[in-house]
Amino acid sequence: MSQRKNRSTRGAKIRREIYQGIAESELKKDPSLLDRLAFDMEARSSDTARCCSHHRKAVLRRRVVAAMGYRPSSIEEFQPLSGLPAAGIGEPAMVIIPEACNSCPSSSYVVTNGCQNCVDRNCSHQCPRDAITFTNSGAVIDGELCINCGKCAKACSFSAIIPRKSPCLDACPAGAIQREGDGPAVIHEEKCIQCGQCMLSCPFAAPVPVSHMRNVARELSSENGPVALVAPSVHGQLPGTREQFYTGLGRLGFAAVYEVAEGAVATAEHEARELGEHMKAGKGFMTSSCCPAYTELVRTAIPALGSRVSSTPPPMFYSARKAAVKHAGRSLVFIGPCFAKKLEALRDGSADYVITVEELGAMLVAAEIELSDLPEEDSATLPRPPEWAMGFARAGGVAAAIAGISARPPGTRNIKGLDKKQSNLLKVWSKKPELADTDFLEVMCCPGGCASGPGVLWENCGD
Repeated sequence: MSQRKNRSTRGAKIRREIYQGIAESELKKDPSLLDRLAFDMEARSSDTARCCSHHRKAVLRRRVVAAMGYRPSSIEEFQPLSGLPAAGIGEPAMVIIPEACNSCPSSSYVVTNGCQNCVDRNCSHQCPRDAITFTNSGAVIDGELCINCGKCAKACSFSAIIPRKSPCLDACPAGAIQREGDGPAVIHEEKCIQCGQCMLSCPFAAPVPVSHMRNVARELSSENGPVALVAPSVHGQLPGTREQFYTGLGRLGFAAVYEVAEGAVATAEHEARELGEHMKAGKGFMTSSCCPAYTELVRTAIPALGSRVSSTPPPMFYSARKAAVKHAGRSLVFIGPCFAKKLEALRDGSADYVITVEELGAMLVAAEIELSDLPEEDSATLPRPPEWAMGFARAGGVAAAIAGISARPPGTRNIKGLDKKQSNLLKVWSKKPELADTDFLEVMCCPGGCASGPGVLWENCGD
């Protein structure tokens, strides 16, 4: 049975409150709300996470700037936010707010005062690098020699050796985050795959995405409303039925709604055909192309795997192409769980804007739309993609769909979440493909698949 967990950390609540404030500013056409947002939030808060109110307001302002679509460092400290135009849509960005970063030390193993300076000294015997020495006070680990294998911690009878983590550095599967000296962490954008794992892992909520939401809110209040492309993972994230969800999008200002799962049908059919040809030619395994964070990892860090990534476009491409024909002149807005879809939209031009379920929820709250109170659209007129296409949102769903419609059922394998270990495994398979031992490899960056993406309200915890 599928299990879900409400993603309601303090950092997430702050992010959603900011999104709601920005949406209210656009929907009410009152830009002065932007100048007051950080001050009002600090005034209502009992937060003591930082040294003083001034520091907290400075961090909140930076968060507001990113949520407005600007890089926080691009706006002067005292520049009024109310006068800023809608941000241009450029290269997607995840940024770390320096004032919010705790400058956590790099991951390592440390000896606590629980060390008993025992006779057996099993920790040093298990260390493969002779990194442990002893003083009268107990064991000492040489950080220059330690390789963080953890064998010493397992060997200690007193649990006196513990791992010290750097959450964002450890979570990044692309190695895009580094610290220089004792300063805050920095994201190297040329390596960043926009997966958002750093944001989910950081207890200080220092990493933030640069948002498209303000642009979308502005278009929703115009006469030429945009078209929504809804990812399968969106359904079930918000209260109410699917019919009420469609009604709510119309009330919010969307001119039409398309199910991206309908595009998944086209993706599965094309990818199954491509895989059949790949297998017939004896080319070894082929990988999925649906996860943009994964394909960006291949492009930036594992180019040798590039020839094995399916050339079939992802579902958003097919749904966007269909919508663009019928609604020429209107902007296309992808609504889903994912930051990396901004990369996909930029690369193939399929959507004009990308927003998350979090951002959509904030706009609905700002517009005072309660989905569960709305009338239901005529269900006969709503798109009904097949259940297996809706399953693209779950880990294993793409592979199951491909196998289900292939003339010759392939052997499949899934990577249900990218981390450093899985990234290294992919590098090995790119050089020694026979070790993958499969015909089709589905790779999802987020554990549990898209349903656990960084922009969801409810996280899929597996089966």
